[in-house]
Amino acid sequence: MFSEILVAINGNVQSDKVLELAMRVAHDLTRVHVVSVIALEFSAPDLESRQASPASWAEQLHCEEIVEKARRLLEARHIECTAEVVAGDPEHAICNQARELGCDLIVMGHHHMSTFERLVGNSVAYEVLQNAPCPILIEAG
Repeated sequence: MFSEILVAINGNVQSDKVLELAMRVAHDLTRVHVVSVIALEFSAPDLESRQASPASWAEQLHCEEIVEKARRLLEARHIECTAEVVAGDPEHAICNQARELGCDLIVMGHHHMSTFERLVGNSVAYEVLQNAPCPILIEAG
């Protein structure tokens, strides 16, 4: 089956379902890489220095809490995992992480867009579908 799974979560209600789906697909030899993507303008990877703005600092902490919660859940089920906050735009960061980590599956969520949202642009899930280096499993929520 799959040996390297990338799980993209953002802390929304669907994130728990996405993680559960990935855990159902994982087996004894699977490594799961949990990723939460933060916009570059809110990225504050050096929290110790406190050089970031309060908004960036809060967003970085929020994303780190998201991936840490997922890491704890995976470890409780004895699933080998990594957890990381990545800066960038989600559609590119998810595909780049999957490529760099050699993932053979991406698990992520999808939310339904309004007509106006579809006119303005594509969803992250759509963009990842177009550019992913491997198959994608989507929790439609």
